[in-house]
Amino acid sequence: FWTAFGVTVASVATAFGLSQMNGAKAPAALSAEQRRIAVLHFTDASKDSSLGPVAEGLTDGLIRTLGSSSSVTVISRDGIEPYRNARLAPDSIARTLRVGFLVRGEVEPVGDRVRVSVRLDDASGARLESGGFSVARDSVLVLQDSIGALAANLIRGQLGEELRVQAQRIATSSPAAWLLVQRGIQEQRRAQALPGAEREPVWLRADSLFAEAQALDTRW
Repeated sequence: FWTAFGVTVASVATAFGLSQMNGAKAPAALSAEQRRIAVLHFTDASKDSSLGPVAEGLTDGLIRTLGSSSSVTVISRDGIEPYRNARLAPDSIARTLRVGFLVRGEVEPVGDRVRVSVRLDDASGARLESGGFSVARDSVLVLQDSIGALAANLIRGQLGEELRVQAQRIATSSPAAWLLVQRGIQEQRRAQALPGAEREPVWLRADSLFAEAQALDTRW
């Protein structure tokens, strides 16, 4: 799942860029708030709180890993500390922290394994992407860095896609053109999932949608 998701996002970003449209201008700048992300404390869902160290380690690891990217600003550990057990709606936390995205997660025991769940929400609290995986309980601490890397890859892939979509939305004054581009990207994704012989007509539909978008906003 993780590899396929990353390849899909990378392929879409490569196959379609703003520069493909004739006379395209550079993507519009996103605001600092739109590029801010908060990794909230992972929840320990075990009855005896035995997975607390794992939850803490994943939280710290994601803050550190995502913070190494120059495209986003990640709220520090001290910044999220007041929201560790706060009973606030996600959108309220996002507004208070002035972030565009929230990362939330949970670790829970499932038999002799530990399941890790992670999700990316936008500032309204709507889920953009989620994923999960499990590892043997006796190796969870040993594999903690690897688990954190898997979770970070999911978040970075979807976050990159969301930032690209936001930049597209800002860059055009035509809502209809923007919607046509989104439909074209959906067709590209469909094509990638099809056998080789069946891809061409779907790619052509995507090209037609992009051409319609270009006709509506020739400066984009």
